[in-house]
Amino acid sequence: MLLPLKNQRFFSILNIIMKKGLFSSRAWFDPLILGLYFVLTLILTYPLIFNLTSAVPGKGGDVYQVLWRFNSLGKDFQVQKIWDPDQPLVNLSAIPYLPLHWLLGEPLAYNLIWLASFFLAGFGCYLLVNKIIRNKWAAFISGFFFAFAPYHFAHALGHFGALQIMWLPFFVLYLIKFFEKINWKNFILAMLFLTIIAWEEHHYLAFSLIFLFLYVFYQFFQQRRLFLKKKFWFYFFLFVALFVVFVILPYYPTIKLALSADNFLKQEGVQRYSLDLASIFIPSFLHSFWGGFFQKIAERFSGNLAETTAFAGWSVLAILLLGFPSVLKNSWGRFFLVVFFVFWLLSLGPVALFLGKNLNIPLPYVLIENLPFFDIIRTIGRFFAYALLALAVLLGITLSSFTKKNKIILFLFFVILFLEFLSFPYPLQSTSLPLFYEKLKTKKGDFSILEIPAATNYELASQVLYFQSLHNKNIFSQIALERAQLPEIIDAPKRIPLIKQLLFLQEKDLDQNLPNEFGQKPGNIGKDVLSFYQIRYIILHKNFLASNSQKSLAEFLTKKLNLPKSFENDDLVVWENKNKAERIFAERGEGWLKVDRDAKGDVISELASTSEIIFVNPHSGEKNLSFSLVPQSNTAKTAKIIFNDQEITVLTLDDKEQKIDLKLKPGKNILRVQLDNAKATWQFQNFSILNK
Repeated sequence: MLLPLKNQRFFSILNIIMKKGLFSSRAWFDPLILGLYFVLTLILTYPLIFNLTSAVPGKGGDVYQVLWRFNSLGKDFQVQKIWDPDQPLVNLSAIPYLPLHWLLGEPLAYNLIWLASFFLAGFGCYLLVNKIIRNKWAAFISGFFFAFAPYHFAHALGHFGALQIMWLPFFVLYLIKFFEKINWKNFILAMLFLTIIAWEEHHYLAFSLIFLFLYVFYQFFQQRRLFLKKKFWFYFFLFVALFVVFVILPYYPTIKLALSADNFLKQEGVQRYSLDLASIFIPSFLHSFWGGFFQKIAERFSGNLAETTAFAGWSVLAILLLGFPSVLKNSWGRFFLVVFFVFWLLSLGPVALFLGKNLNIPLPYVLIENLPFFDIIRTIGRFFAYALLALAVLLGITLSSFTKKNKIILFLFFVILFLEFLSFPYPLQSTSLPLFYEKLKTKKGDFSILEIPAATNYELASQVLYFQSLHNKNIFSQIALERAQLPEIIDAPKRIPLIKQLLFLQEKDLDQNLPNEFGQKPGNIGKDVLSFYQIRYIILHKNFLASNSQKSLAEFLTKKLNLPKSFENDDLVVWENKNKAERIFAERGEGWLKVDRDAKGDVISELASTSEIIFVNPHSGEKNLSFSLVPQSNTAKTAKIIFNDQEITVLTLDDKEQKIDLKLKPGKNILRVQLDNAKATWQFQNFSILNK
């Protein structure tokens, strides 16, 4: 069927332009390509361009953590805080961009970095593929495929490290150039991009080292004489030295933990965050037209939508299948075909999954899952980043072989691919500070705020962390936003009476005013606990709580604690505490194993052989206190009682009530219990503070 004359003329002119016409000048062709990627970025990320200073792209809480990190480091940049041994999962991702943050502030700086991840990814891939195939327009489409793939859009929802795929093609490009021509320029640039990758996303560092191994192995068979040259080995040892300085040393706390017997970062949810065999064939849930339909299919995968999105494009898979012979004829094609299968298979995890169903077929990842450093990686679906880059190269090789004479095929293929990857309007989240927090900024004094339910809701916890970086008041809430947070830090709020009931929504305890393990009721000591910890405001976020939970908490705070409301709108309700602490109260210290209620409702506490009870005296002077309890143990007979580092008595663990007298200094007082059997545990019940 012939095209209308008008359409024939259009495609003829287009063919001439793309062959040798207006864009034949090499000097300005590459900047033109970069400009095209920039324009495409603005189009495909619409409406971000109109919200650069008021919103950020994304969904959920991760993006707010990135903004918090920028704001926190930007205000108080201290090296010892970055390499903190108490935070062994080192995060360096914000550091290279701090100058941009200081210059422009947030969210503008973040949004520019985010946009750059797209057009720089496209341009880097274009340069890499064009070097291999010497076909600029085919390379341009390869760059578009890599930059705007659903994998990138999915991780751009909030995974600041994972979205930065733009450095991968630059590293590969200069690695290839280095093996072609060993010189300072190629070495320094390859090392620079590898270092940036390492600092921005440690997953991509691990994957880049695998790629480096594959490429060196490939070059060993391509040009063995190169490995006999002194110049090569000089650069090799220089690479090792620089790698130690710029990568190993900054990540030393993480590496040390990964190699230790106490490694609590070992794989969690590896299978959950693996790609599904069907992931590569299922369009993105973000697609402008049919995203909702395919989201229902993707929700059958084991992990969340962002981590399991890896659609390669039906048009891409079809043309690669048609052009498979041309790939096999090309030495670069064969190499990148191996790269694709290595990284794709690794991204599938230890066991094959199909539409969420475990096929019980072991996969190659089992060969490396227990290696140091790899054993702490859980989001292994991100291996697909290098598989994606390999597909981009294979696509360039295939398109180049198909379109040597007719460039119109390239244009039509680009249009199809554009439609397959269409993902606008891209979701945005507001960065505006809510009205109450704006008012909070002006409040003077050293006090804390308690956010509910920030301890049980990841998204809210991330938001309030970001808000805190703007209003600069202490927040009294805790959630494991990062795996590397030490368990004792995460569990600390669970030891404090009332705080644990509020943060962790123990509504039954509040509704019935049930006594805790120390016989104290939250309604009786609540104001004392809040006041001792200088908690002035309790903020309830309505959008993150069920209506029955809102009602329960509101009744407790208003009726049992008699706290007045100081602010309320559609999103928040705030209670203010202006009370002074009066009552002595107790809280858990170290060594608590289990707290439960028996059939009668009495509290039974089980503790380790060395354990602690903390007594809080909110007064400015010493106070006398007596308490009684019924201790028992099946394997220990006695227990030393050490109070504020001085032994005061020995308890007999004979299931009889015993009384202890203490003189409390102001603040926290630690009572330590040490059993005569280090392997034993003990229990107590009927704990009662006698002079309340």
